[in-house]
Amino acid sequence: MKNWTKPEILLLFIANVLIALVTRSILPCFGQLFPNASVFAALFTLFAIPFIFSAAGSFCLKKRSKKLNVCVMVLTGLEFLLVILSQNLTFAAQIAKAFTGHYNLEAVGFSLLFAIIYCSGLLVGCGLGYCFQRWYKSKHT
Repeated sequence: MKNWTKPEILLLFIANVLIALVTRSILPCFGQLFPNASVFAALFTLFAIPFIFSAAGSFCLKKRSKKLNVCVMVLTGLEFLLVILSQNLTFAAQIAKAFTGHYNLEAVGFSLLFAIIYCSGLLVGCGLGYCFQRWYKSKHT
């Protein structure tokens, strides 16, 4: 197993930011194209896009013998933090107010929901990519 270098960490960070931007730009287009679609279709899209990109990325990283346990631990910790923050929206709104200057419980609630579903997609995709790489390696060695 090889350790991560600084350019690889930076590349992974930039890739995750790009995935978030792609997801944020596709969801409004999805709503305009399918105005009668249920909210579950949009939530599935919100989960599926990071899932696909994360699965492909973790497959490629595992193929290059990179350790994925740090990525999984960071995503799991972030997921727990988001769930804990969602338990007390007034506290989360106070934190958001410190950064933005606006106090809006509903916006904070939906932002936390977006982040929880998005991070779940990344986490499940990372696990699937890892498992698929192990299966691929066992079949082709």
